[in-house]
This record gives sequence, structure tokens and C-alpha cells, in this order.
Amino acid sequence: MEIEAAAFDSCSGVINLTLNEGLTTIKSGAFQYLTSITNVEIPDSVSAIYGGAFSNCTNLVSASLGNGIDAINNTVFYGCSNLLSVTLGDSIKSIGSLAFYYCSSLISVTLNNSIEVIENSAFFGCS
Repeated sequence: MEIEAAAFDSCSGVINLTLNEGLTTIKSGAFQYLTSITNVEIPDSVSAIYGGAFSNCTNLVSASLGNGIDAINNTVFYGCSNLLSVTLGDSIKSIGSLAFYYCSSLISVTLNNSIEVIENSAFFGCS
């Protein structure tokens, strides 16, 4: 199962977001500007998250990515200014450019031993 590009773009009324096993792909901007969600847990069945999927979810506080993903693409969490913590699955090998751009509240990132590449400005503006 896939969630298509911009499927929930700017749906400000969405408060709880539950992603179930069986979901395989989250396309570009699928959940961008969901300003009411506070946490997201990506199940192990997800193998791809495209750019901007959760960009500008300004009240997102925590994100946990499952073990099926091998890359965090560019701008996935761009502008999530209240994001405090991120836990990356064991299979993630790369973090794309601007992936956590201006996640200015980020204080905890749990990386794994599989990380090979962290691209330019992946954590730019994370004070």
C-alpha cells in the first residue's frame, strides 16, 4: 500500500496519525503541513519515504523510523521546528540533503551503525 504525493497536504484537523504494517511507500509531501500531529512511527514494512513527506509539520515532537527504510531522502522532515527526537531504523544507510533542515528544537538523534552518508545540510539549522 502507498500513500500518494500530497495525499494529506495541509489537513490541519488531523490530530492522530497511525501508520499500520503493510504500508510500503510514503510519497512526496504526503503529510506536509499537518500542523496538529505530534508524533509519527513508521512501521518496518515501509521501504521508501520520498522528499518532503513530513515537511513543515510544525508540532511534530518525535519520529521513529522502522527497519525497512534504507534512506531518508531530501527534505523529509524539513521545517519541523518542534521536533525533539528522532530514532532511525537499523537499515538506514544515508540521510539526504536538508532532511532535518531547520528542525531547530532537535536535541536527540539516535543513529545506527549502518549510516554511510550524511549529505550536505542534512541537519542545517538544528541549534
